[in-house]
Amino acid sequence: MTGPGRLAQSIAAAEALKFRRQPFVVSRHLTPEDTPMAISTASSPIIERCIEECLQCARWCSKCVEESLSHDPAKMAECIRLCHECAPVCDTCVTLLSGNSRFAYQLCAVCADMCEACAIECGKYSNMETMRECAEACRRCAKTCREVAKSAPVRHVA
Repeated sequence: MTGPGRLAQSIAAAEALKFRRQPFVVSRHLTPEDTPMAISTASSPIIERCIEECLQCARWCSKCVEESLSHDPAKMAECIRLCHECAPVCDTCVTLLSGNSRFAYQLCAVCADMCEACAIECGKYSNMETMRECAEACRRCAKTCREVAKSAPVRHVA
């Protein structure tokens, strides 16, 4: 689907994301009782930092979608689309990293690529504070995810 239909679909999906994600916004000021148990299982400083950067990136992407929808959704369609895609990938990285999944390193590589693309697109609107913050959060997340992906243990194929 291309053109206005795709834009309307992206906007509708972004609106749904806005409402679905709101209860899951995480900040740095949570108490241990507020933090999901899986998040506290990270085993190394780089993994813990990556989890935090992914959480912040997902949060800023959600804010970016909200603000993009209230400005000029047609002009900012690519920003909306990328943020809409980036946020759940970051959330999935958190889940896999905190659960010590063997697939976390691979997903971190994909997440880094998506965050870099999102940072470039949001960076085009640096005159808007939310977009600027989102681009910065995406860059930090991409950098940390790339570090995690490169630190993957060597797997031997049988």
